[in-house]
Amino acid sequence: MSPHPAAGSAFDLAAAGVLDAPDRTRLAIALCEGVAMSVAAPLVTLAEARSTGMSEIARSGSEGSSAAATTTTFSVHTADPEIVLVVHGTLDDDDRETCRFLIDLTIATLSRLQSEELVADHEDRFRRLSDTLRRLQSDTGPGISEGPAVSDLAVAASLLTRREREVLEQIVAGASNAAIAEKYTLSVETVKTHVKHILRKMGATNRAELIARSM
Repeated sequence: MSPHPAAGSAFDLAAAGVLDAPDRTRLAIALCEGVAMSVAAPLVTLAEARSTGMSEIARSGSEGSSAAATTTTFSVHTADPEIVLVVHGTLDDDDRETCRFLIDLTIATLSRLQSEELVADHEDRFRRLSDTLRRLQSDTGPGISEGPAVSDLAVAASLLTRREREVLEQIVAGASNAAIAEKYTLSVETVKTHVKHILRKMGATNRAELIARSM
């Protein structure tokens, strides 16, 4: 990340807006608004650069508010499609450094949001798996099927014993054999036996494949 530019109230507000963005849409807007506020640019746009032209993602300002013929383009993401930030107006070296720093903050925030999305997705999948297994344990068959993936899981899971379903939940949650043994007051060898039975019934060759099938 670039060195921190000279801090001022406009930049501080811009940085806070980027860091506090709750989702990707708001993050794109916060970057444009932050840059416009920090370098006094009449128009800032974030866009996808394709061979067929530019596709706008977010902006701050309007075309009518920009009489400046000079624009500076910053690369935000180099993969295809490339994401660019276009700043209207004349920028000095400090302004460019400020833009680059806010872009760095945006990339860091996007990485955090993506990680949080992955965690939330994993938790949601685990919660649905747990709900399916609990319905099987309580013999409430109707209503289990919620689509092909869940239906296949229910069929496979119906072959498991109650203890094996409990062990499966713990495996998907990332628990080790030792942790599972401690939770259910079993020997590690007994847990290993349960795991072998689960792998066979679920059609998996190892724990990683078992987790992938369960998710």
